[in-house]
Amino acid sequence: MSGTIRAGALLLAVLALAALLGPWLVSAAPDTVSVEHMLAAPSAAHWLGTDMLGRDVLSRLVSGGRMTLLVGIGVVALAFAIGVTVGLVAGLVGGVLDWALMRLTDALLSFPALVLAIALAAAFGPSLSHAMLAVALGLAPHFARLARAQAQAVGHALHVEAARAAGVPPGWLLRRYYLRGALPTLVTQASLSLGTAILQVAALGFLGLGAQPPLAEWGADMSASLDCLRSAPWVAAAPGCAIFLAVLAFNLMADGLTAARDSRG
Repeated sequence: MSGTIRAGALLLAVLALAALLGPWLVSAAPDTVSVEHMLAAPSAAHWLGTDMLGRDVLSRLVSGGRMTLLVGIGVVALAFAIGVTVGLVAGLVGGVLDWALMRLTDALLSFPALVLAIALAAAFGPSLSHAMLAVALGLAPHFARLARAQAQAVGHALHVEAARAAGVPPGWLLRRYYLRGALPTLVTQASLSLGTAILQVAALGFLGLGAQPPLAEWGADMSASLDCLRSAPWVAAAPGCAIFLAVLAFNLMADGLTAARDSRG
């Protein structure tokens, strides 16, 4: 295991432990309002201070961390399922279906991913589930392109052509050869997409198109703290740093996986 992967895994483990152990780290609930403690500075009672409603920032940070990590994994899983299915089917079947699916993929790839996610989330309506779907649809074309390219490469292998000539069912070919051959590249793409998914979901939350109050979510909490950015910068700094560290962790792991794959190839 390379040093880059170890660094990313260690950083991710710290964030995951903080999110999982959050209820034992802080006593205050993330949505408990305390008017007398509004915008309190970091102290022994509130390690990261409080926000404009007197809610404990650390409590909302760890609660939002559980939400953010689960959302990121869910988004990438959905994008993986959609994109890989489209790409493998296009590579296996070929012909008109391949052409139609790839033209649709190219059309989606022509938009910047975040712009496409914003447009889809605005069309679906503001909610966390809609934001997840919008980001997943924006990431799916990348998986589709990779899966199709790998499927075409695997499809020309002699053992695959022999299996096809022997009458092996397409579904079995898809699972046994196409998916297995594409999996190393797709796993690397998935690890890189986790950071992108977290960043885009947080951006949609920041714009009011994702998680809605009072749900604790890093992007939405940053947006809510803009009015007190000068007087209480810790309110926005905590979720902002958490987003940065989460994206950095996944990107380090993706870079390490890419380097390891290239060294073997």
